[in-house]
Amino acid sequence: MNRRCDQFLNLIRPPRTALFFVVLFAESAFFLSLFRLGFLLRYSNLTAGIPTVTLLGSFLIGARFDAVVLSYLFIPLFILSHLPFISIDRLKLSRLIIQWLILLFLSLIFFLSLVDIEYYGEFGTRLSHWALEYLDRPDMVWYAMWSNYPVTLYLLVWGAMTLTFSFLLLKTGKKIFLRRRKESVVLRLAYFILILALLFLGARGRWQLAPIDWGLAYFSSNGFANQLALNGIYTLGRCWWE
Repeated sequence: MNRRCDQFLNLIRPPRTALFFVVLFAESAFFLSLFRLGFLLRYSNLTAGIPTVTLLGSFLIGARFDAVVLSYLFIPLFILSHLPFISIDRLKLSRLIIQWLILLFLSLIFFLSLVDIEYYGEFGTRLSHWALEYLDRPDMVWYAMWSNYPVTLYLLVWGAMTLTFSFLLLKTGKKIFLRRRKESVVLRLAYFILILALLFLGARGRWQLAPIDWGLAYFSSNGFANQLALNGIYTLGRCWWE
């Protein structure tokens, strides 16, 4: 009986590329939740009178917005990783390139997530199109940042988060792809379709016909709890798109 169970589990075990992206998605989501926690701690003075269950609701809704951001990032990379001439489970160079691309984009997301924390203190909202209005005056932006905000501290935090994530990224890839085993074409195709469907669902944020909207974050009567539920990268991208 145990032997049959082991054979069945081996039969349905996810291919290495699929498993790599699943684990990486979970790790990335955890890091984004840490930035939300940092946002909460930075403005803890605004949480007075907010029930704990409401703050937990902000984190649960925020996880959906985090999933939207991560899904848009991972969809093209997941597809690229399965192309025959790239195939990261067979070609080490392709795997390194994909890993560096993931690290590059996520380090940018981490940086903007830190910017978003102080942006809220300045404008009372998450990142929006106003952040793009001043890009034509980088000298003014740079001077204002160094004069009013703990830039050095934030750069150290950003560097520490990026280095920690890069360590996890490389360790995850090494642990998963060093285990060589036979993977049937049918199993690879099935998992490719399944995970791609889940990523597209994550990018939409819900089952309904219309994709997720930032109106979902306004679930309570407390403005800070609603802002906590949002994701600054999502709001910035939505403003830019619109």
